[in-house]
Amino acid sequence: MRKPLLLVLVFLIVTSILSSSKLSKASSSQVVSTVTFEFDGMMGLFTGNGNRVSVGILNAHHHTPEITVYKVIAGEKREIARLRGEQLKRTVNVSVKSNASSKLFRPSVYRALNGQASDERDFDWTLDMERDLYKRKLRIKDNFYGKIHFNSGIFFSSKLSDEMVKFISLDGKSSLPFLRQIAKPANKIDLTNEQLLTIEGLAEPISLTAQDDVDYFVSITNLPPQEMANIDHFKFYYDVIDEQLPRYIPIQVKRSYFRGATSCYPVSFERSSLD
Repeated sequence: MRKPLLLVLVFLIVTSILSSSKLSKASSSQVVSTVTFEFDGMMGLFTGNGNRVSVGILNAHHHTPEITVYKVIAGEKREIARLRGEQLKRTVNVSVKSNASSKLFRPSVYRALNGQASDERDFDWTLDMERDLYKRKLRIKDNFYGKIHFNSGIFFSSKLSDEMVKFISLDGKSSLPFLRQIAKPANKIDLTNEQLLTIEGLAEPISLTAQDDVDYFVSITNLPPQEMANIDHFKFYYDVIDEQLPRYIPIQVKRSYFRGATSCYPVSFERSSLD
């Protein structure tokens, strides 16, 4: 009886290590550059299409979409491209292509083997409107300011909120059974020297290649001016939901008078997709 039990334990340990290693830099004899995308502000990540993950940037008053691309050398960021506002009022495609094969790339969502609580990088720390709040697929209104489609990468949670969050109704008379930290999402892509990452659909496409001792960091934001960060903006998410729903807003448990820090967190829609 002991031998089968030992084998099961070994299998679980090895599987756990392999699952976690997906987010570590790939080890290879090839040149590998890691491209990290981080998302912040009013936008939804739609993961219901297995072939791509789509980001819908909200048309939210006083918010300005922005994409900034950095080359990272020895930990130092050097800006190589910046786009904002009207430049992003379009559909953008982020794609990885291989010069050596016809490999079909697909994105994935990182979920820890032992559940969300065991790993802060688990994507489920990102607030999901369908899974966490309404428990069903929602009907989406495609009136986004702009869209970004990803055909590759591992989507995960990168930064947890400092405080726990709960959701109350607009009149403050009811609340949802939700009480935890929430996270800002990110996407990690390891490029080899046989691959090319392109950001297309812009006035001028951006291409990133693997280089020795070089990584890339891409910031995608849709934030208000700093002086407006204490205004509740979560209500803008209901502008892209084509249903009449009871509306809720997030509050930080220890600072219920101040909602700005979590109101502009990105959210996900795990059962829906965008065209």
